[in-house]
Amino acid sequence: RTAAAMSRLSIWRRSSGCSVSGRRRTAQTTTNAPNRERQTKIDFQGATPSLGSHTSGKLKIQNVEISVRPEIILRGKGGKSGKKLVGGAKLHFPRTFRLTEDAAGYMSAIVQEFLKAYYSADGEPHGPYCPVLDIGSQTFFTGVKSTTARMKDVAAECRNIAGLWPTI
Repeated sequence: RTAAAMSRLSIWRRSSGCSVSGRRRTAQTTTNAPNRERQTKIDFQGATPSLGSHTSGKLKIQNVEISVRPEIILRGKGGKSGKKLVGGAKLHFPRTFRLTEDAAGYMSAIVQEFLKAYYSADGEPHGPYCPVLDIGSQTFFTGVKSTTARMKDVAAECRNIAGLWPTI
């Protein structure tokens, strides 16, 4: 699945003129006047990207197992201390709907919890290293820094799922 996701990202890059850069500080979309081609620069904020594992563990919240599997793992160093940071980019391949900024924020928060559980040896999870890319609408959502309230909402929904599941 990860290889397929990277292949789709590669196709998206070629068809839209998108380039992935770890050195750019901002995500940019530009239009060339003569060709009217759309070019998107994806900001990984200096982190080094690598393929995520397609056989990773599941995040367990309120006895509900959530398959997270970030498609791209980002590793870097931050601040003056140079501490190791880790992140994970999620790629969203919509069939019928665009991803909202709110939904992308929840996805970013869940990825950060997943990284705490499975990638702590690689560094501290870093919100800006956990972006969400909506491939269908070619939208880049930056990773969220505040996760506490979002994760409380996720835990509440998982509690509801755990309570309802036996009746389904």
